[in-house]
Amino acid sequence: MSQIPNWLFDTINSLNNEEKSDLLQDFIFISDNLVSIYGMPEPWRLIIDNQILIDLQHKEKNKNSENNRKRYIRLIAIFMIFNFLLNYSEKQIEIVLTPCIFYEFNQREIPGNLKIFNSTLEEIFSLIREFGVERICYFGLDNYRIARSTLRNISYDEKEILKLIKKLKKKEMQHELYYKFPSNEEDEDKLRIEMFRPPLFISQEIVSRYRINLRYFDRSVIRYIVACHLEDKIYSTNTQTNFLKSKMKKLRNISIGMTASISKARREQLQGLADIEMIQYCNISRQFDHDINHTLYPLTFDKKLAHLLKERTKLSVSVEISGKDSDENLKEKMADFEKNYKRMDLINENGKEMFEKFFCFYEDLTPLFDE
Repeated sequence: MSQIPNWLFDTINSLNNEEKSDLLQDFIFISDNLVSIYGMPEPWRLIIDNQILIDLQHKEKNKNSENNRKRYIRLIAIFMIFNFLLNYSEKQIEIVLTPCIFYEFNQREIPGNLKIFNSTLEEIFSLIREFGVERICYFGLDNYRIARSTLRNISYDEKEILKLIKKLKKKEMQHELYYKFPSNEEDEDKLRIEMFRPPLFISQEIVSRYRINLRYFDRSVIRYIVACHLEDKIYSTNTQTNFLKSKMKKLRNISIGMTASISKARREQLQGLADIEMIQYCNISRQFDHDINHTLYPLTFDKKLAHLLKERTKLSVSVEISGKDSDENLKEKMADFEKNYKRMDLINENGKEMFEKFFCFYEDLTPLFDE
């Protein structure tokens, strides 16, 4: 029996065929991203991207606007996802408000007093409640004093990150991408061993030499992001010949450019603070490794961010064995390996069940898109 509410059924039905096609594409995109957490531990704590909050804020206006109608249709896809999560998935669903989402929603302003803080918080909560999720939680925003401190730390980090990026981009970046080592053969000119040093590897080496003081963001995440900003300059400075360009063509990862792109420096601001926060907290591989008893993940239409997060969803289990391990240490390591392997198996099995529930939901949707 269909569990799609009448208002959602009527809303989708009111769209023309072209709009339904757009809605289906948006729905498939957001559904595909959500697959990353199928099978992961509950509760699923979902972060609503700031752009979705803004779409919610202007829902009625966008509905009647020819220019912003696509934003309204995109928002319907989010309501469809929550319909699936709350009525079909049988999962514990929570929505999490993070400090950077609050900061960006509030136009990067730190609330000047308790009244403004509570008003902004309530405005965000009133928007989120439209999705029908009962439990809304947050961190770093427990009260006005904590929130003010957290937001000041974010603002401080932003300035430190910008300062480092600007400082490094002013430096000369002449580096050898290929080192050639003579072999042991007699004819050294004919046979040499090449060692390739990717521009990202070089930029990470450079960034690691600089101290960066951070109060909110994870240092390893920020070092990687800064290195991605630097990578393009190292590449363009050191690949002047067609020979090097052809060699490099298949060795550059598109994710490097995407990482730099989501955190652009513009008008003395670092764009995408919430994106950086999501990369920091929503790494599924890291959440699995730390055996966290919940799953944190965003709902976003940002294609670059979605791609970068998907890269961080690969689960693997391994064990390091050394000749120095005692019998007791070896037993402990093997026990941990077995435990983690079973966890991964369980996640895969739970994921298969989720696919079955999703297909039930999709079947109920089909009559709306079959015309």
